[in-house]
Amino acid sequence: MATFNLDDYVQVNERIEKFYQKYPEGSIQTEITELNDKYVIFKAFAYRNQEDSKPSTGYAMEKEGSSYINKTSHIENCETSAVGRALAMLGFEIKKSVASREEVANAKLNQEDKSKIFTKKVDSKEDVKKVISEKQGRYLRQIQSECKLSNDEVKDLIESMGLESSKELTNKTLDELIGKMKERATANK
Repeated sequence: MATFNLDDYVQVNERIEKFYQKYPEGSIQTEITELNDKYVIFKAFAYRNQEDSKPSTGYAMEKEGSSYINKTSHIENCETSAVGRALAMLGFEIKKSVASREEVANAKLNQEDKSKIFTKKVDSKEDVKKVISEKQGRYLRQIQSECKLSNDEVKDLIESMGLESSKELTNKTLDELIGKMKERATANK
């Protein structure tokens, strides 16, 4: 079975930067091929120049609400994934996979969760809460890493929400915290 390593992933924004460095006359375009109340499908085109008759393409599909990111941003996430795939098809910054960072992260979480299913029986509501809390913690650390925030910065944001620790987060407050983390990351740039 393949293992997934986020260290092997190069983010789409880095691929886009490399694309425009190599093809300054290039163009990246996207289109929604399907959108309904459950999912969205995007197709991305990476044109090397204005006369490029055979652009690289990439498709992606995201289900609304299938992850924390997709609760509020499944369309944006899908578009980014499609662009990442189109650029990967041109050979931009792929190491082991053309999957998006979210796909790699979700696969890694699912892989970890499946191993827990076979090693640990979940009997009570407290066990379920613990498993959910662990998954939220991993997700929160992933977002913290992407936003390049220190533990102290995240702690300050949690306290600014009137909470004592991340253990008090609900789905609603987790989404609020992630929004604040992204705002802080933007302000830090």
